[in-house]
Amino acid sequence: MNLVRKISMSFVIATLLLCGNAFAKPDQAPPIVDVNVVGDETPPKTQPVNACADLTVGSGSDQPIYVVPDDQRLVIEYISIDPDGFLDAGDYVQVTVKTVVDKVEGTFLAGTADGDTFAGAKGGRMVRIHADPGSDVVGGVGTLNVSGDTTVCFSGELSPDS
Repeated sequence: MNLVRKISMSFVIATLLLCGNAFAKPDQAPPIVDVNVVGDETPPKTQPVNACADLTVGSGSDQPIYVVPDDQRLVIEYISIDPDGFLDAGDYVQVTVKTVVDKVEGTFLAGTADGDTFAGAKGGRMVRIHADPGSDVVGGVGTLNVSGDTTVCFSGELSPDS
């Protein structure tokens, strides 16, 4: 044998010795051990929720959009507004959403649209608005020179109240 063959053969043997566990026989495998799992609680399951409501312009009061189930918490993640009709120059729509978190009411600006900037405007944005179990999500519409309804939609998640 020449020198190159001897070196090649030595390399193959060394590789086989180092990787010996990869070629172990099944009866030489380590024993299977039972594992004691502590705390078999599964993480709370969330479920998607979507809701829409037509808020009447000029009603003068908040209007219900959604009622959070008694055993769930709500997180609104996206909200959109769609004023009825065409917004002319000088027209303006502002939509607010009210929720209750830890028994404290909060008002959030859901969106605005004006005819000077957005003719025939629709809009939406990402938010993070929380609501307590059993509470109402209500909306209000403030306008200038606009009549009709404004549709408000939101999407988010319900998760078990813990």
